[in-house]
Amino acid sequence: MALEIISWMLCSIFAALSLLHLKWIRMPTGPAPSAIPTNTAGVPLFRPTPLATFAVACLLAIASALAFLGQKELPAKFNSFVNMGNVTVALVLFARSIGDFKYFGFFRNIKNTKFAKKDSILFTPLCLFLSLSAALLAWFKFGG
Repeated sequence: MALEIISWMLCSIFAALSLLHLKWIRMPTGPAPSAIPTNTAGVPLFRPTPLATFAVACLLAIASALAFLGQKELPAKFNSFVNMGNVTVALVLFARSIGDFKYFGFFRNIKNTKFAKKDSILFTPLCLFLSLSAALLAWFKFGG
């Protein structure tokens, strides 16, 4: 039962985040300003192109599919692939939650920008939660 709950929760969150990124592609201004890291002067560190935003949306859709497949009984070869995919998702999101020690993550130095405030409240805790959930999904599937 826990496996199905974690799987559906991850699947839903990743799918919603993927759709949000697809929505940002269609917006003339792109993502919300508070979704892009800025320096202390408020200048964005990068301007995501529609192609880059689409690539992120695709990766999030793949993470959603991996989470969904994490609850299914598949042939052994595919089970291993799905498990490694979920472990990879967990590691990437854990690294994101730790951050770059300057602009994002739990250990960032810059803390007074719009992005940094949202990162503290929403983005970084969400990454850590999703990371731990993906790791649990992989553990329940093969270790637990």
